[in-house]
Amino acid sequence: MKKILIFLTFAVLALLLIHPVQNGDTWMHLKSGQLMIERMQVLSIDDYSYAAAGKEWLNHQWLSQVIFYFVYKLFGINGLIFFSAILIFSAFILLFISTYKGNNWLLSIFLILLIILFSQEQFLARPLIFSLFLFSLFIFILHRYKYVWPPEKEKYLYVLITLQIFWVNLHGAAIMGIFLVWAYIAGEFIDNNIRRNFKNDFYIKK
Repeated sequence: MKKILIFLTFAVLALLLIHPVQNGDTWMHLKSGQLMIERMQVLSIDDYSYAAAGKEWLNHQWLSQVIFYFVYKLFGINGLIFFSAILIFSAFILLFISTYKGNNWLLSIFLILLIILFSQEQFLARPLIFSLFLFSLFIFILHRYKYVWPPEKEKYLYVLITLQIFWVNLHGAAIMGIFLVWAYIAGEFIDNNIRRNFKNDFYIKK
């Protein structure tokens, strides 16, 4: 029963991920990526808006646009659709692994399904998908550090710095990476300085 429900949950996700490109943003990002490759520089002037043409443009998602264009150039629009689908699917796999526990597997499945249903409108070939993936990856790494990894593997936390540098250039939601790290730091502080005063047998890795 458990395996069937898990399979059905991710089957629903897969069905929601494969669909035609129906938004203008994707084509704008592809064109921006093309221009940056041709000019070998990050776009900083708005050439698209009629009212703001020629004004300065803070293109904080330039790296996403370059990646999109490379994928599109190599594999076409269908390749870009599948690339986006794989990235989002991977994000939900990481979330499921982080939330899954043997004794409350049904709750984990329910939460993942709920997130899928509420976020399906964002399953588009846009820079946001990089934030969805990296958000899940940050949670996965921090969760493994806190509950799974032995002390000698704490060095893997440094990979978050590299990921954050990429995230800043991929999408504007990069601030969430910093928020997640500080949220876990706050959790460690609470566990070590508050909760242990109320529960003598509580254990937390320092």
